[in-house]
Amino acid sequence: MNLRHRTPPRRQQGIALALVLVLLVATTMIGTTALRTARIQEQLAGATYDRAVARAAGDAAMIDAHLFVYRPEFEAINLPWAPVFTANDGWTIDSWRLRDFDWLGGSVQTFGDGRVDGTALMRVKNNPTYAVERVPMQVAQRGRQETVVRVTVRATGARVTSEHYSMAFILMPN
Repeated sequence: MNLRHRTPPRRQQGIALALVLVLLVATTMIGTTALRTARIQEQLAGATYDRAVARAAGDAAMIDAHLFVYRPEFEAINLPWAPVFTANDGWTIDSWRLRDFDWLGGSVQTFGDGRVDGTALMRVKNNPTYAVERVPMQVAQRGRQETVVRVTVRATGARVTSEHYSMAFILMPN
């Protein structure tokens, strides 16, 4: 009988185990980085959406402010309501920021004041508000005197940090 003696296989020295361990750690790090990146992208998309909601709420409030100003009982020369105030002689384009506006309460109109139903908006932290000011300026246009009224709107999205401000000037016939 012819016997062949085989040499025993060499022992593994642990290099395969170390290599697999390094690959597992690298895969875990790549996975956590991908999850973190996806989370950041979701937060950015949420912030962008929230800013879009604030912009849409501001546009709705601007339409409501126009309805409020164009109501028959609204008088541009003699503003009878306390929330609708007249700008003083030191009027500037930024006076709405310099004044102590209480955007969440008493010194401004809230969304729905221009309509009868007083609808509330969805997906916003607070309903938008607007301030109506009579600019100390008369404009002669189309053969008649007109008063300039400025409307400043503040709206937020679901987060308070997503603020949107917009401003419009309206010519009111005297």
